[in-house]
Amino acid sequence: MLKSTEDVEKEVNKEEDKTERSLMKMAKTTEETAEEVKEEGDEGKRDRSLMGMFKSKEEAKKEVEEEAKEAKTEESLIDKAKNYVAEKIANVPTPEASLVDVDFKKVSFNSADYLAKVNIKNPYSHSIPICEIDYTLKSTGSVIASGRIPDPGSIKASGDTQVDVPVKVPHSIIVTLVKDIATDWDIDYELELGLIIDLPVIGNITIPLSRKGEIKLPTLKELVFGAKEEEKDSKEKDMDSKEKEKDSKEKDKDSDK
Repeated sequence: MLKSTEDVEKEVNKEEDKTERSLMKMAKTTEETAEEVKEEGDEGKRDRSLMGMFKSKEEAKKEVEEEAKEAKTEESLIDKAKNYVAEKIANVPTPEASLVDVDFKKVSFNSADYLAKVNIKNPYSHSIPICEIDYTLKSTGSVIASGRIPDPGSIKASGDTQVDVPVKVPHSIIVTLVKDIATDWDIDYELELGLIIDLPVIGNITIPLSRKGEIKLPTLKELVFGAKEEEKDSKEKDMDSKEKEKDSKEKDKDSDK
């Protein structure tokens, strides 16, 4: 039985609709697949990025450990060098010194002068310069004089050298001490010295010295008349100096004639 034209057209339309739906479904599947591939690609990038980060942290950790190891090795070498130098310095012979005497010397215009005598023994075959000497004089725990003597000389080679250290106590301190001691003119003292010497290769070292005992205080009469005598001697020295200068000028004039 032959189909009518209308039936044929309906069947054709159905087939076209079916084909169109099939194409649309195929297109949708392709888009979904592409999206899935894209998402998988992004996830892959993230995974690779995270792996790179973890790798960088491991590398950084290794670098830190290597740097710490190098630093530890360097510190160990420095410590060994320090210990080596310290041992060498400890075995280097140094001059020996002793504070043999402290005594009252005189009353000057501004102070009472004491003299400390230091004996220094030099083990080297060449002289050694003394850079400076620091001193501190105490009585009953209180500092009554302190000072520094720059460039006091040198220690002679292979022998003993005596160095005089002048210690000046101001008049005001002496007067206070005299009032405190009443009739007893001796006071307990402690003298501390620091001899700074220049050793070859090593450089400056300090030899500490100290001595305790009793020293005589000048009387008030000695303070007054001693100061006057000091002033008189100073004026006489000035006069002598001026006379010598005058004679020198006169001789220069005579020679010019």
